[in-house]
Amino acid sequence: MAHLIVTLLAIALAAFVMASGVWYLDARIGTTNEVKLKTMSGMASLSSAYRSYKMAASTVLPETSWETEIEGYVSMPKPPGNGLVWSYDCNGNFALPLAACNSSARHAICLSGTSVSEVQFNGMKRARTQMSSSQLDLGADCGGSEYDVATPGAFPASVALTYWMTN
Repeated sequence: MAHLIVTLLAIALAAFVMASGVWYLDARIGTTNEVKLKTMSGMASLSSAYRSYKMAASTVLPETSWETEIEGYVSMPKPPGNGLVWSYDCNGNFALPLAACNSSARHAICLSGTSVSEVQFNGMKRARTQMSSSQLDLGADCGGSEYDVATPGAFPASVALTYWMTN
């Protein structure tokens, strides 16, 4: 009789654990992977659209109206998280004010945010590792590279992943 009661309690406990949705895996792993995949997809879409625009228009994408100009070649990808934005630079320095594009300068697409969480940072870092890291820099600002080998001291932090495109 005691064995029957213990067996019933074990079954009830197992059912409770399974039904209550107890997760023994870190939920942030999925979010980090989602940020990585969306970052990689967005960078690939924008760089492909940049190349298509450059071939069709026989000129480089203008910095001041890049989002409008590129719409005919790609649907603007949604940034992979709150507070992240896409930007483009055609002078190799992300300097303001915007200037006329220099066709011989390095052109870049940047995904950045001023309040990036640790999960978003890890996703961006994984995207950098998986893509051609010689063309990507991870830093506090677009064009920066200090996080290629380090991690921000505290989160949320200013983080930017810059994809340098070949002309």
